[in-house]
Amino acid sequence: EFRGCHSVTPMDTSLKVPVTALKFSGKALIAGEGPFVKLFDVQKGDLQCRQLVLPGRRIRGFSLASTDHAGNRLLALFGQNDMRIAELADNGKHLHVIGEVVQFPDWILDAQWLHDSSESIAASDHSCETISAPAFIAVATAHNQVTLWNWEDQRAAVLIKCEVHCILYPVNRLVVQCKYGICKLLALFPEVLLSYSFRFHGFQSESLWAAAGTVFHDILLWPVSATEIKAKTAARLQGHEGVIFSIQFSSSGDMLCSASDDRSIRLWNIASILRDRKSTETVQLSVPMSILYGHTARVWDARFIANHIISVGEDATCRVWDPALDRNCIHTFTGHKGRSIWSLAVNETDQIIVRDDTAFLCGTFFVVFGCRQQEVETPAYDCGL
Repeated sequence: EFRGCHSVTPMDTSLKVPVTALKFSGKALIAGEGPFVKLFDVQKGDLQCRQLVLPGRRIRGFSLASTDHAGNRLLALFGQNDMRIAELADNGKHLHVIGEVVQFPDWILDAQWLHDSSESIAASDHSCETISAPAFIAVATAHNQVTLWNWEDQRAAVLIKCEVHCILYPVNRLVVQCKYGICKLLALFPEVLLSYSFRFHGFQSESLWAAAGTVFHDILLWPVSATEIKAKTAARLQGHEGVIFSIQFSSSGDMLCSASDDRSIRLWNIASILRDRKSTETVQLSVPMSILYGHTARVWDARFIANHIISVGEDATCRVWDPALDRNCIHTFTGHKGRSIWSLAVNETDQIIVRDDTAFLCGTFFVVFGCRQQEVETPAYDCGL
């Protein structure tokens, strides 16, 4: 059941909460802070816009469509089981909300705009090709399912289930009532998730792939197709010794990196797997290309940038890795105060890294220019959210 939410609860606009989502759109940076979206000019570090979008929720992710003929971009944003569509206008200076909040029956872990197969879409986040607006969004939910959602008609077109029906998120907090020696589970709180463990690759329904990280330390790769409502698992990646917190595809789709509770980042070669969508065999892959150790606590997120990997973690550091070198970690950015950096965004065109610092719930993030080894620890901008 999908429901539209029409009521808006008054919010305290002075409340400071963690920054839980970051995304580049050209020279603009989109940040999710609680139920608010903020737009920043990356070159100047100026706040362009602040708007309440998901009342009562915490924004957990963004998905951008390509630029339309008017120079605007559709933006899907989500948190918990709510999603809303907005439009970025004037090169990321303004945000216009489209329609009401849509409530899905399960927790949303990722979303991807899908374009017609006749339109060529570049695979990188910084691509801004001018095409017609997409009609569908692929929405991944917490039990390893994908809904193809028609955002204009506000309806689900297809529900696709992986043959492995499992919970993809770690539950970090339980409420238990104990009485007379009997303990009863009262509630689960998935909202305290620190990162997502699902990622799409591709911009067309005919070539869309899903990677799902389970609480059993595995990563499941499966093809998403509108013509098959039950999908076969193409590969199972094994080796992590903890919960999978983050999964990222390279822009080409040939590689995948995963970050885990075991403090490691693992780099996987999946090129041959993605080339064969019709295979009926499940590939068991247990030997990654590289295993990167250096973080002194859990790793929340890791991203590709050029030939390097950028990661952030509970140790409040942002690390740059070159998997080709014996000494993988070539630089460590420090300066954040607190116990964790939750969010990370990269812009490969300008080699910009954005790291979120949620110490003391102040919602501060740094923008750092350049990702190569250097002596300077001072960020180009320190923007208070």
